[in-house]
Amino acid sequence: MMFGEQVPRHYRVMDPRTGEVLREGTRGPTDEWIPDEGGGPRVYICWGEG
Repeated sequence: MMFGEQVPRHYRVMDPRTGEVLREGTRGPTDEWIPDEGGGPRVYICWGEG
């Protein structure tokens, strides 16, 4: 698990089988979980502000 200031707050959750973007947004607190109600495989992409 990755938490803290080193993890960028902007995120995107994708299904690696289809490439579909399932969710995207900005986490609030740095220890907040990225929400996902799905049950399949997921890829979490986090990036910093440009």
